[in-house]
Amino acid sequence: MNEEDTVAKFRRIQPLGASTIQAANEEGLTIEELFMMASRVALSALYNSQEFTPDMRRCFFELLN
Repeated sequence: MNEEDTVAKFRRIQPLGASTIQAANEEGLTIEELFMMASRVALSALYNSQEFTPDMRRCFFELLN
C-alpha cells in the first residue's frame, strides 16, 4: 500500500475515537501504519501550535536531518 492510500484510510478512521484500532483493521491498515499516521498528525499539530517557538522549529528540523 502506498503512503497516499494509507493517509486516505487514516483520515476515514481518525474521528472514530476508541474504535480506531478496530476500524484500522477493517480498512486493512497495520498497527504500524496506524501509529505512523497518528505520530504525523501529532507532530503536525505540535509544529503548528503557538507554543512551538522558532528555536524549537530549528531543533525539530535538525533532528529530522
